[in-house]
Amino acid sequence: MRCHVLRLTVLTLLALATCLTAQVQVCLSVHAGPANGVDNTGAPSILTATIAGVTTAIHPAPGQTAPACSAAHEAAFIAAGYATVRVNPNVFCITARPGGLPLTAGAAYGTTDQALNLDSSVQALPNANPRQKRNGALLGVPQVNMPPQPFGGMIIADIDILVFGSLVTMPVPIQLPPGQPGHQLQQFMQMQFEQHGLLGNLMTIDDPLIAGAMIDVLQLERTFVGEPVVGIEMHWDPNSRWLMPTVVGAGLEPIFGACEYGEPTQGTAFGEPFSLCFGQPQVGGQFDIVHECYYPNGITVNALSLGLGATPVFNGFLLTDPAASLLELGLTDPLGTYVRPWLVPPDPQLAGLQLASQAVVLDASGQHTFSTGMRVVIHP
Repeated sequence: MRCHVLRLTVLTLLALATCLTAQVQVCLSVHAGPANGVDNTGAPSILTATIAGVTTAIHPAPGQTAPACSAAHEAAFIAAGYATVRVNPNVFCITARPGGLPLTAGAAYGTTDQALNLDSSVQALPNANPRQKRNGALLGVPQVNMPPQPFGGMIIADIDILVFGSLVTMPVPIQLPPGQPGHQLQQFMQMQFEQHGLLGNLMTIDDPLIAGAMIDVLQLERTFVGEPVVGIEMHWDPNSRWLMPTVVGAGLEPIFGACEYGEPTQGTAFGEPFSLCFGQPQVGGQFDIVHECYYPNGITVNALSLGLGATPVFNGFLLTDPAASLLELGLTDPLGTYVRPWLVPPDPQLAGLQLASQAVVLDASGQHTFSTGMRVVIHP
């Protein structure tokens, strides 16, 4: 969407009115068009989104404009009991679940229509739950079991990043090569985004386009210097619509995979901390949880648990389960980074196991530094 300045202004006003009921709000935009009304196979197309476990869908009519599709989709959310706010003809935001309950997860947004493009963004509101996930933008990737295809494709991802509180959009063009299987294309796409300074994790989510199915996606979390990714707009060419699901999303937590969550506390560190996962957390695999604390050579407590929390401790929040946390002592490196490697045994019973991790760097003044949390769910 090309309405970022307007969106920030409107959402700032909305935050004052909704901070008692919503912790994050998700904005959805449909653009390009008009709709073809059919998918790649000639079947009727759909436009659908899943938020907090509830899916709503419409079937775009041939020739229907993007604003008309957006209005119909907003109406479907309202009928399902969600609270929404219209930002402009192409964009509406979801501020609360049915009954005024706060949003506790982001959105997956998809379409099979050959003429429509999508975007999605997430924004934390004042008084948000400190363990809430409040950033991360995702896009569908070629599925891991997809066989090599004789053609490639072109996508353009416009990535929204918060830089010193202002929204900056970074366009990332990626040319998908022909003749590569899905798992290699996944790795290729992840490396392409890393070359543009964007870090993220491959993960599995419920497919918003096919009920009961799951898909692989890449969720971009941060830049190399820690700026949060909060939105994405996707443009697909005809070939890429065959290679990958036309799905975007924002602030989503995985069924399998890894994501950052929660509110950091800078303390006396020289930057705002954040967390990352390098490698694929899967049965028989290995990965590293990285907490960028920006506190060199600091005595560090690494909190580990099977559950998440948000408990006030000292000057910050413990983001692991306070009733069942294992604490490890260590040191950050000379750059202020704490790295914890993990090796997953080849035991199928470990699939679905959740791990939560957070680093706390102790400071003699009592102004301790708390990283964000890292949530990992082991993939089969």
